[in-house]
Amino acid sequence: MKTDPEGYQELSEWDCPEKIVNAPFLQDLPKKDRCVSYHMRCNVVVGTDKAMGSGFFYNSRIIITNYHVVEKDSSSVKIEPFVNDNEYSGEVIAVDRLNDFAAIELEPYNNSGYSSFLESISNVFQPCFLANESPDVGANV
Repeated sequence: MKTDPEGYQELSEWDCPEKIVNAPFLQDLPKKDRCVSYHMRCNVVVGTDKAMGSGFFYNSRIIITNYHVVEKDSSSVKIEPFVNDNEYSGEVIAVDRLNDFAAIELEPYNNSGYSSFLESISNVFQPCFLANESPDVGANV
């Protein structure tokens, strides 16, 4: 956002729900940064019975989070997108312990009929924009 200070300022002044302002996993950020994060539509809260953290949509069905968030309990993963108050079940589909990453798939599509299709598209989300070029080896990302 540093390359777009006016956009950052605008996002920071939009309404910000109390669940974001008071979110424990964002406590190290100033309120302004919390609200900007909220308005970044691809962000989610990832929770289990043992831990909570943040994540982002890699595509409309896959979330990337830190492995340590799901390490102790990968059977009860819940995803709460910043853009709504709904909670979705997720399944850990891949982990990289060394780099502290985990991939989670939102509750799978149910292909049993038309009404199930309509229900399944209600939780398709906008992915984050990722870099067009790979970073240099050893660079912080």
